[in-house]
Amino acid sequence: MERVESFHFDMDVLIKVSSEGTTPDLPISYTGDFQAPDCSKGSISVSLGFFTVEFQTITIGDTQYQTDPQTGEWEVSTDQDALFGDPGNLATVDISQLEDLTLAGLETLEREPVYRITWRARTGTADETAVETRVTHWVGVDDGLLRQVVTEGDVDVGAGVAGSLTAGEGTATTSITLKFSEFGKPVSIEPPALGP
Repeated sequence: MERVESFHFDMDVLIKVSSEGTTPDLPISYTGDFQAPDCSKGSISVSLGFFTVEFQTITIGDTQYQTDPQTGEWEVSTDQDALFGDPGNLATVDISQLEDLTLAGLETLEREPVYRITWRARTGTADETAVETRVTHWVGVDDGLLRQVVTEGDVDVGAGVAGSLTAGEGTATTSITLKFSEFGKPVSIEPPALGP
């Protein structure tokens, strides 16, 4: 994917948080475009049960912008505040964290022949607090481009996306499906006009 100048992405996230005996689902969708080396823009939709929150986001390097869901005005956010960062991060692999790498087979995805590759990654410390994530990649047979990534694992409720949308302590089970398409399609990503 390093040689691809741009691509379109569709991300679906499902977070299940255990709270007082119930496990509410928190579905999130993020659709947009990526431009190398570190720019992206898109729309995020978060379903909170009885209502849905929608906003726009732009990331340019370390600077991230989001629209206020109520006013629609653009605001600058920090890495800690942003709901999502660079979608290209899910397309990269830290080889030092790979376990049980398996070529699971040859399949067809969106009418394209792909290899399905599965592996596990462990993050955190080497003891029982380490978090295991199960990952599946679908890679194009003809061009070697990543077509889809599915990750499943537990996350700390107090951190990242789960922490920004929920309250409490413990863990949440998170499933992420990220699809890539329109490789090399011209994309223009510029900073938004901020309010006075």
